[in-house]
Amino acid sequence: MTFRPLAKKLSFDADNNMWIELTDGRQLGVPLAYFPRLLSADWEQLENYVISGGGTGLHCEMPSGIGLRQPFEN
Repeated sequence: MTFRPLAKKLSFDADNNMWIELTDGRQLGVPLAYFPRLLSADWEQLENYVISGGGTGLHCEMPSGIGLRQPFEN
């Protein structure tokens, strides 16, 4: 049996990092510099996100639309 961690919560900090909380308790930090469209978004846009696919997809609702696949795999 293979355990696959899933996204549980998404947050952003003032240092321009995206934080992904996983169902197994880990937290992953990713600099927004890797996602220029997210880096240029305002706080309201960043806070309007959806976790889809039971935790396998992260989507920030922005006018131009952007989807983020899990930046990790087991």
